[in-house]
Amino acid sequence: MKKGRIITALLLVAALCITSLVIPSKQAKADEATIKITTSALKKASPTLSISVNGMTIPFINAMRVKGKYLGEKTYFGYIPIEPICKYLGASLVQKKKTIKITTADGITLKFKVGKDGYTLTVPGLPATEPLKFGKAVDKDGVVYVPADLFVNIGSYIGYDISYDVSKKELKLYVNANTPVIEEPITGGWENAESPVISKKLNKLINKAAKKQVGVDIDPVALLATQVVAGTNYMILSRVKYVVPDAVANYVIVVLYEDLEGNAEFTDFVETGVASQINDLPGGWSQPSSVALDKTYENYFLQATTDNDGVTYTPIAVVETQIVNGVNVCVFCSCKAVVPDAPTGYAFVYINVDFSTGKTSITGIEACK
Repeated sequence: MKKGRIITALLLVAALCITSLVIPSKQAKADEATIKITTSALKKASPTLSISVNGMTIPFINAMRVKGKYLGEKTYFGYIPIEPICKYLGASLVQKKKTIKITTADGITLKFKVGKDGYTLTVPGLPATEPLKFGKAVDKDGVVYVPADLFVNIGSYIGYDISYDVSKKELKLYVNANTPVIEEPITGGWENAESPVISKKLNKLINKAAKKQVGVDIDPVALLATQVVAGTNYMILSRVKYVVPDAVANYVIVVLYEDLEGNAEFTDFVETGVASQINDLPGGWSQPSSVALDKTYENYFLQATTDNDGVTYTPIAVVETQIVNGVNVCVFCSCKAVVPDAPTGYAFVYINVDFSTGKTSITGIEACK
């Protein structure tokens, strides 16, 4: 499958990830005339439905539940916000007045008008589809939403296997029988960063995007990878803490999108399941002056992991240190089991360096979820 087609597939799946569908996928091609959604129902709808994909909640993006009828039966239909999904996956979106055109990396386009029911899909080498009709696109408080059934129908072109459970407050989506939407962190055009150090330019972009995240503190730690799209995506290991009493900072891999005009926003938050130990107290854990792995730390790490059979750990950044009888060091790593076709993941590896003996040892390993 070509890179562009993979992005297309992910675009369609991600769109479904933020949808309150109640019509099974097998019925996606049912007679469009059986779907009835009134203008009044669209006006009353509001984006309140939270989303989880294979057990992972997608923050900051909600879908709308819209009342309607299917085969004469009253039910709910899903409506999704189209722009953040396009930015998340690097598809370009151009809007001229009420006409919107979405283009993927391999030239597949979807064109429609806000306020109208009719979506034209064009695939290179194939004739354009007749306008697909599943409900008109709507503008709700400056955000354009489109009917989820449109994307279920388009998904049939690539044969994606999707199942779900939906309640009044949450949509639980399962993709390809427990295959997560986000597979390996470094795939699909991502390039590992040459240095984990956060540059001044990137830090400004992070601060700009952070202003949009109310109630959340985001402390960038290390740059992991970049991806050139219609702009640039940055994958950043960060400490994230919700501004509530007794909140604990957790390590989260965030994706920052910078468009061609220099605007920035966070498009994804992937929990690692690992909490930060930093407290800046005497004898406690603290962040080192630089996360870059210098020769000294690299030698310590190699000595400690030499006899660790079964998994290969590749150090990326030093994220925490603790001065004790020697030094404890927390190193963020990519990791891979020594078996054929093993996926690449991430882990925090804790090592101790005993200055009196010169010995190093692993004191703990926390794999990311």
